[in-house]
Amino acid sequence: LLNGTAPVTLEPGQVVCGEQTEEVSRCVEVIYTVSSIVEANDTSSKGCEDELELVFNILPPFTLTPSAEPSSAPTGSPTASPTASPTASPTASPTASPTGSPTASPSSSPTFEPTASPTSSPTASPTSSPTGSPTSSPTASPTASPTSGPTASPTSSPTSSPSASPTSAPTASPTGSPTASPTRSPTASPTASPTASPSASPTTNPTASPTASPTTAPSALPSAEPSNFACEVAVKVTCETDDGISCDDISTPNSTCAFGVPLDGLQFTYIPGNTCEKSRNQQYGVDPSCEDIAPVGDTPVVLECSGSNGDDMVVLVTDIGSGQSLFTVQPPPPGTSLPPSINCTILSNATSPPQELQWNVIDTSGDAELDLKEAYGALQLESCSGLGVEDKVCVEQLVLETLLRNVGADTMNVTLVESRINNDPPSDQLDQVVPNPLEPGDNATVVEVVYFDFCETGSFSYVIRADANPPDGEMCEDEDGYNITIAPACSVDLTNLTCSDLSAPADDPRNCSEIPPIEIPQCECTECAREVIFRYTQAPCPLMPSGYGCEQQGDLAPTGTLTVNSSSTSSGGSETFFTTDVSLGADIVIVDTREVDECVPEDLDITIATATGIQVITNLDTNCGTGNGIDLTTEFGSLQFTGYTCDRNGENSTNCFSDVLLETCAENDGTIDLFIDLFELDVIGDTTDLLNGTAPLTLEPGQVV
Repeated sequence: LLNGTAPVTLEPGQVVCGEQTEEVSRCVEVIYTVSSIVEANDTSSKGCEDELELVFNILPPFTLTPSAEPSSAPTGSPTASPTASPTASPTASPTASPTGSPTASPSSSPTFEPTASPTSSPTASPTSSPTGSPTSSPTASPTASPTSGPTASPTSSPTSSPSASPTSAPTASPTGSPTASPTRSPTASPTASPTASPSASPTTNPTASPTASPTTAPSALPSAEPSNFACEVAVKVTCETDDGISCDDISTPNSTCAFGVPLDGLQFTYIPGNTCEKSRNQQYGVDPSCEDIAPVGDTPVVLECSGSNGDDMVVLVTDIGSGQSLFTVQPPPPGTSLPPSINCTILSNATSPPQELQWNVIDTSGDAELDLKEAYGALQLESCSGLGVEDKVCVEQLVLETLLRNVGADTMNVTLVESRINNDPPSDQLDQVVPNPLEPGDNATVVEVVYFDFCETGSFSYVIRADANPPDGEMCEDEDGYNITIAPACSVDLTNLTCSDLSAPADDPRNCSEIPPIEIPQCECTECAREVIFRYTQAPCPLMPSGYGCEQQGDLAPTGTLTVNSSSTSSGGSETFFTTDVSLGADIVIVDTREVDECVPEDLDITIATATGIQVITNLDTNCGTGNGIDLTTEFGSLQFTGYTCDRNGENSTNCFSDVLLETCAENDGTIDLFIDLFELDVIGDTTDLLNGTAPLTLEPGQVV
């Protein structure tokens, strides 16, 4: 994809695309699966990847021919006979049988056609049908039902029902119900209730309530409340850089350090195990730029740098925790710029004298590509500064300041101050509380300095807690915290994977799924073929050639020379009319070089001569002008027939193979630089390295390659 160019740096929003030409077949149906894959690392070596797939196929011309035979075959058979197999037999017999003898035949076979039979004999058929069925049904039913039903029903029903109902219901209801209810209920209820209730209630209730309640309530409340209120501590955390910038205002910086002005300072961290081979930068390949002297292992190191002007640079070392140090490289006179390049040597501090491990030459002119988080061997760039421009800083020094305040009304003795960073063990900060105890309204300050990388995906959590006691009463406590989340995530996106037909007109482009199949699978021209196209396959002569002759001596090589003769000359002899070089898999477009744009002879004698063998193909008749030409994809020894052109100037051309253009784009849609380690295009298992073996590709945020 990069065609051997140097690594490309892509800044946010930039896009770079690559393309590759492939060949597809229009004569043999192939399902083409094209996939593009990209794998990348961000500056913190947290990988990301993406993949796209494109599938298309082109129908061959041979799928169009089988439609004629099924059409005529099924049409004749179903029309003459409804049954599939008994065509001759059922046709003659069923027709005569129903017409001539309607009585015998309709009984077994035509069950649903009793219309003709009842019509011819109306007397017998209608009489039995209506009489037998309706007579028995209406006669039995009306007779039995009206006689017994009406007689019994009016007699028994009116007599028993009115007599029993009025007699028993009114008598029992008024007599039993009113008597029982008023007699017992009023008597028992008024007697028991008034007697017991007035006597017990006035005596017990007033005596117990006023005595117990007022005595306990006022005594307990005033005593406990003033003591608990005395202890009250407030904890408040603020976060700023050493330059006084609030941590809320810090974001991932733009990575480029190519300011266009001289640089006056760089900061590096040491990456154990990062040899020169693992360098990830845009100055990669500058000779010499990096050399490994000894293993760059997990060992304490020091850094010494000198300038291209011969001056030794000032190197300051800052411990940033977790066993890491930050090396700041500055020019010797403050306020001046770094020389055009510096040579920094990493030395092991575990030996005496320190042992050289690796050296790097870095362009520090301010004009060359230089980006944060680039790795120069085992040195990773963390910040850069230029004269008169804003610094670019990844690893920031954060000052976490906690204010403890006694907001109570009594003296407070602080007994515990603990802070925790992420999941680290708690850290005791009590010795920073001065003064202690704190009088009401007094403050104490606790300060911690930490380092956080704003160019890497990560989070930071800080929590601090304080406990305190008053001279008397209960302990009080409070806590506060500060959280930072940075997500300059590694994100690479394959924005597209397209395939377009290069043979399509410029004003009418088409994608690969729209490539039309070849309509005629044979060589067929109205007059003659002015080009015939073969592909060299290096195949040997078949044991039994069909329709042509083939002889061979030795094994054919991948390259050679092809000569074409024709026996259809006016003199009756053989005459050479075409010669060309051949190579494996390449097309050979045979034309009559004696008369350009004229007909190619249809009887061909072809000789392929290579360094290791010769093959002679004789009597190959193309028959392109007869309407019965040779089939596309037919093989004749080491040649496969792949296409032809009928008209002059290359018009009306047919070719089994068509060139297509595959294009894919990889975008850095993250917020930090990416280093592409793998960028491949796969076409049906045939993989192409789109990096072309170059060094890892550097993509800045938003860039695409």
